[in-house]
Amino acid sequence: MLPALDIIEIFPGDPGACSLNGCTAETYIDKSLDISQLLKRNNPAVNIDLNTWGPPFFGWGIINGPVDWQGEFIQKYQHSAWEFNKKRSDSSMKHLIKRLPDFPEDTSISINMGFNPDGNPHGDMDAGKWACEIAKTNRIQTWDFSLTEGKNAITPHYRFERLFQRRRLEIESAPYSGGICFTMTPLLNQLSLYEAAQSFIRPDEDHQVVAKEFFERIFGPDGRKLTDYMPLFEVIPDWGCHTQVLLSLEEYHIRMKELVQILNDLKTSVRETNNFQPSPEMYRKELLFFAEFFKDISGPAPDYNLLKKKYWQRIYEIYDHLPEHVDPRPQNAVKKIIEYFRCWSMDKKSSDDPVAGKWV
Repeated sequence: MLPALDIIEIFPGDPGACSLNGCTAETYIDKSLDISQLLKRNNPAVNIDLNTWGPPFFGWGIINGPVDWQGEFIQKYQHSAWEFNKKRSDSSMKHLIKRLPDFPEDTSISINMGFNPDGNPHGDMDAGKWACEIAKTNRIQTWDFSLTEGKNAITPHYRFERLFQRRRLEIESAPYSGGICFTMTPLLNQLSLYEAAQSFIRPDEDHQVVAKEFFERIFGPDGRKLTDYMPLFEVIPDWGCHTQVLLSLEEYHIRMKELVQILNDLKTSVRETNNFQPSPEMYRKELLFFAEFFKDISGPAPDYNLLKKKYWQRIYEIYDHLPEHVDPRPQNAVKKIIEYFRCWSMDKKSSDDPVAGKWV
């Protein structure tokens, strides 16, 4: 084992793993214990983080399939991975707490506030009491990346009002000691990483203040203007997106034209630094691509086929050079963006219901 590793996370897979041969969430916990003991024998200094993404909450051991199913990926059955069962979650959590004394002493547990994809503590899916119980003996951390961007639509993200609200709720509900700072797109969503890190350090801060600090460091004082426009990218209903953009299509188009102009003007005030990857200028160009794309797709008489091709080639072109892949998300994500603007409606409904955006 690599001796320089200081932490190893035991992670169940996504959206769970074996639901055959009698495997259950309890199986995952027991086998994680075996793995953690093996890891500590090989590297006594390593810290173990046991991740509960999937088990014991959802997405483990409950995927349905056809007759004679052997566990292979079948798209039309994947929604069943996200069905919640209180009896199952209670049984799994009790087993986890029972086995915790057998794990290495410094093991930490990653547990979200709710037993659903968005980590929302609703009703029977409220994980607060279990987090408090685990925290009596082990350090607990969050693993809720729906707070920064989820995993579907690739755009510049801005979901930080909910992020800071959740940090405050975690402090009120259980003694969390930290958690994940997540992005799927590290060349584009550095703001997600910065806001997430600051939410642990300054949970009572205003997310807009944090964003303005970030943009001023990159682009100088005029960069602060970007903060008012970034939430406009959260227009696509998606996993973890609880933002509503209540504008007409014409108003949205005007705002995106303004953003394009601001990003063009910022070219002369970019602050180059070795501490930011990619370079600030490359980051500006990434934001500009998306601003221009959303400007064009919200404009009069957009060429949807051309825009679809433009977006695909910028984001997902690698899939054109891969063997046929079972993951439906790239094609679905592009289609969703195009269809959203094609069928734009002011009648946007908000929902606090858990959304399993990865597969449905």
